[in-house]
Amino acid sequence: MPDQTPRLELPLLMPSQAQKHVTHNEAIDLLDGLVHLAVQSFALNDPPEAPAEGTVWHVGPAPTGLWIGQAGKLARWRNGGWIFMTPGEGWICWGLTEGRARVCLSGAFVDLPANLPDLIQNLSQLGVHTAA
Repeated sequence: MPDQTPRLELPLLMPSQAQKHVTHNEAIDLLDGLVHLAVQSFALNDPPEAPAEGTVWHVGPAPTGLWIGQAGKLARWRNGGWIFMTPGEGWICWGLTEGRARVCLSGAFVDLPANLPDLIQNLSQLGVHTAA
C-alpha cells in the first residue's frame, strides 16, 4: 500500500502506525497550504528574511540560500522552516503581489488568457467529463 496520495502527495495512515494523529495533522497542514492556492509572489529567487507563518512563494529559476535546488517549486514557511511542494499540471494559483492568476503548464506558471471571461461567456458548447 502506498504511503501517500498520488496527486497531492498527502501522507496516508498506515494500518499498524502509532500516533496516527501526527500523519493526519501533516495532511491537513499540507491541504491548508494548497487549497485556494495563493503565493506572495511568482518567481522569487531569494528566500524572504522574515516570512509570516503559512505564507507560500513560487521559487524562481535561480534560487539562492535555503532555496537552492528548489527551482519552480512552491515554498511554504511553516513551523520555522521551508516545506517545498511541486506544483501539478493545471494548478491555478493567485499571485498576491502581481494581482493575477496563473496556471501551471509543463512545469511552469503562465498567465491565464486575458480574455478568459469572454471565452467562457461565449462558449457554444461545454462538456464536463463528457463530450459537449
